[in-house]
Amino acid sequence: MTKKKLGKGLGELHLKSAESNPKMFGFSVEGFIGTTNQKKGLEDNWIDCFLNLRIMPQLLILKSTTLDKEIINKVKEKIKTELLHHKPINALVHGDLWSGNAGMDKSGKGVIFDPASWWADNEVDIAMTKLFGGFRKEFYEEYHRIFPIKNGFEKRIIIYNFYHILNHANMFGGGYFKQVKDYIQAILNM
Repeated sequence: MTKKKLGKGLGELHLKSAESNPKMFGFSVEGFIGTTNQKKGLEDNWIDCFLNLRIMPQLLILKSTTLDKEIINKVKEKIKTELLHHKPINALVHGDLWSGNAGMDKSGKGVIFDPASWWADNEVDIAMTKLFGGFRKEFYEEYHRIFPIKNGFEKRIIIYNFYHILNHANMFGGGYFKQVKDYIQAILNM
């Protein structure tokens, strides 16, 4: 697949949707991320949306007794602190963009499928592409021609992918519980 065209296309999708000037983050109908419910709701504040509609629902269904209330509160506060001065670009995101949800049509045009779409910081899609790999340098180069990398993005990759690690722990268990703990440690050490 031409990752270059896919990166450009994703950037254009995010740009066009952001230009529609959405006022709220989230989504007005229930959805799914894998087999897990993705909570509906709309928030006018990105931090509230990300925590209330994505992180907290995943933490509440986590089948692990290793996360006490104090740790959860510390993680929430650290996420708030890290996102406080970030100015997100509110775009309609794919929401579950890994290499298995991207392909190419007969004409060679990049396509994405199996979304868990919502109105979110456009960086959540780019963060997810880095979680499992499979996207080449030219994908990112083309995307970042449209949306240059903002200061603090490396930290936000960890924060945004925490949602997906929690979801995988809830769906598959096993080694993902250790990854949840690793992500918590990384967030608390920011």
